[in-house]
Order: sequence, then structure tokens, then C-alpha cells
Amino acid sequence: ATTSAPWVPRTCVWELTLACNCNCIHCGSSAGTARTSELTTPEALALINELQSLGCESITLSGGEQLLRVDWPKLSHAIRAAGIRLEMITNGLCVEAQADAIEQAGFFGVTFSVDGPAAVHDSLRGVKGGLEQLMRGARALKDRRVRIGAVTQINKRNLDRLDEVHDILVAHEFDGWQLQLTMPQGRARLH
Repeated sequence: ATTSAPWVPRTCVWELTLACNCNCIHCGSSAGTARTSELTTPEALALINELQSLGCESITLSGGEQLLRVDWPKLSHAIRAAGIRLEMITNGLCVEAQADAIEQAGFFGVTFSVDGPAAVHDSLRGVKGGLEQLMRGARALKDRRVRIGAVTQINKRNLDRLDEVHDILVAHEFDGWQLQLTMPQGRARLH
């Protein structure tokens, strides 16, 4: 007789790398530089197989910024080939340049971190022009019929600007919006 596991990891958020091209003051992972011990491509592919065997139904690639990892397309295709729904949370800075590869990977949806109108967003993320670059990436995916969403880390700097964030997202035709409280972890603990 077969025994089933008492639980199934239906969803997995995978911090694929700690490398990041932002310097967010509210980053819970203190991302910036890749870990020296990040999974190799063969190890990551083996993990995908293990997640499939456990019954995982959805994997969300996260980071750092996973689009900085050169093997993300290979891993994404392996996730889809395993019959697992593929999603991503991104800071959006690399999306415009990689829009074709993102479309080809078959993401169910791509979620962009949008933390306020330009001055607030760029200040929180440490990248001048970051929101504008993110929106170009979002438009590139929208033009390719990739579903896009946004997530906003609520904190003291943007709490009174959420109406503006809403208006930005509606104007750029985002398909959904998730709000999260910023937790005192990583660099966020210092601020």
C-alpha cells in the first residue's frame, strides 16, 4: 500500500540568487552579492525534480534578482517541463532587455516590485530612474501578452502614497496588486 505524505508543498517561492542590481533599504534578504554557495545548475535542476516528486504545483522565482542568474531560462523551462506553474517576482530592471526570453519561458505571471511614485520608489530601491525602467519592462511584457502584477512593500515612506501607486498601476494596465507589510529583517531592520 502506498502512503501519501501528510502535506504537499503546493507553492514554493525560490530565492534563486542573492545577487541584485538594486540596493533596497527595505530588503529583507540584504541582497546585493550572490552567495558563494548558491546551487549550481545541476543542483537546481535536481531540486526542481524533487519539488515535482513532492507534488509542488507552483514555483515563484525570486531573489535578489533572479534575472541576473545566467541559467534562469534553463531552470524556468525545466519547471514548466515538470508541469509546475512558473511565476516570478522581479525588481524589473532587467525585464525590458530579457522580455523575449521571459515570454518564451512560459510564465503564468510576472510580479513587479512597485513601492511608490518615482521619487519614493527610486529612493527606497537605490536606483535613479528605476521605476521608469521597471515600467518599460512591464510594457514589454504586456505587449507580449504576459500577465503582469505588482507587489508593494508598505512602509512609512509610502503609506500615504498608495492611492498614487494604484493610479500608476491602473494607467500601466497591471493585472493585479498585492500589498505586504515590510518586516524588520535584513536591511529593513536597520531602517
